[in-house]
Amino acid sequence: MSDLEKAAAAVGTLAGAPQDPFPAYAQLRRSAPVFFDDALDMYLISRYEDCHRVLSSPQVRVPDHQWHDRILPDWRAHPAAVWCFTSLPFEGHASHARIRRLVNKAFTKRRVESLVPAIQQVVTGLLDTLEEQGSGDTVVDLQDVVGFRLPVAVIASLVGVPDTDLPRFRWVFGDILRVMDLVVDDATLARADAAMVEVRDYFTELLRYRREHPADDLASGLLAASDEDGDRLTEDELLSLVILLFTAGFETTTLTIGTGTYALLSDPGQYALLRDDPARAAGAVSEALRWDCALHRVIRVTDRPVQIGAVEVPGGSVIAPLLGSANRDPEVYENPDRFDIQRAGPRPLTFGGGAYVCLGNALAQTELEVYFAELSRRFPRLELAGEPERRRGYVRGLDTLPVTLGRPAVAPAVGAGPGTLSCPHHSAGPVG
Repeated sequence: MSDLEKAAAAVGTLAGAPQDPFPAYAQLRRSAPVFFDDALDMYLISRYEDCHRVLSSPQVRVPDHQWHDRILPDWRAHPAAVWCFTSLPFEGHASHARIRRLVNKAFTKRRVESLVPAIQQVVTGLLDTLEEQGSGDTVVDLQDVVGFRLPVAVIASLVGVPDTDLPRFRWVFGDILRVMDLVVDDATLARADAAMVEVRDYFTELLRYRREHPADDLASGLLAASDEDGDRLTEDELLSLVILLFTAGFETTTLTIGTGTYALLSDPGQYALLRDDPARAAGAVSEALRWDCALHRVIRVTDRPVQIGAVEVPGGSVIAPLLGSANRDPEVYENPDRFDIQRAGPRPLTFGGGAYVCLGNALAQTELEVYFAELSRRFPRLELAGEPERRRGYVRGLDTLPVTLGRPAVAPAVGAGPGTLSCPHHSAGPVG
């Protein structure tokens, strides 16, 4: 079998959304690191250096509506596709810069820093609940008790969603994001559309409520944001942004909590390193983001011919930097399949790059650092208690993570109850 045939077989495997895509990534890096697939009509980029350059290059842009017309001709008839393909990550450079400038007026460094004590309080409360449910070596689902509830509580506080409404969001965003899979069937589209209608209706009502009852939250800040020329976000931009911030604020962080904790517990030596020195939490976060990121692929389009590795890619081509592959490139990371919280090397490409770097990356890293440090301090004998349920598709991660706690090393600190944030707007009452 030739290298191109091996690469084509690897892409075929990836199109099936395998639980373990890393052997296929390795095959692509060896056989054809810049590979054009006829069926997908795109170039797949699998090496770190090439992906990094593509993400930062002014010669490439995000896909426009014409491209989506080509790959999904009826996408405008699907609410989930309309939101995904017209949200901020798919805005052209000028529009993206304008919207991001306005978002930055509300999503300030001060607002993020102000959440740190609340994050610490939520982590304490959730680990209290984990200890209660896991007493006596009872198997407990860490992903349900902590993985979902921590990020959703934090982003709900930031955006302005009342605590009482949080359970309804456990699964809907995962359904919506399936429209980004390499191959999407009718049943997947139907589930995504139903979920999107529910989410769109909810956040439309949230914005209406916050317009009438402003609070110290991001939804209110976005409603009020304007620049020096009086430019403001349109109603459609506001709705799309609030949904995006809420989605990105918990879905990917939830999945990173699961995969990172699973990786730590799969190698007791790594968990011992963290337990013995919780200051290594930053390294644990960086490695969790590298080892198996929640989003393994992004899409870009070339405006004109561009050299990527040894291949000249024509103008008007679609390219897919495979972030999950780049983050395990052995040319960049020694023994890349091993989880190592003391790893040296460049930052993983998990949050993207260039002008389109993830807006909430600092908030996500802060949440994860607090969580990993406190988890290892509270539960030094934490162990896996069976195989987790894995999610397949464009968004990767764990839906469950069964563990046993052993005997806690320290008494829990006195803090807020699970999912509670000390933010005044959480008493504003139900919305929708």
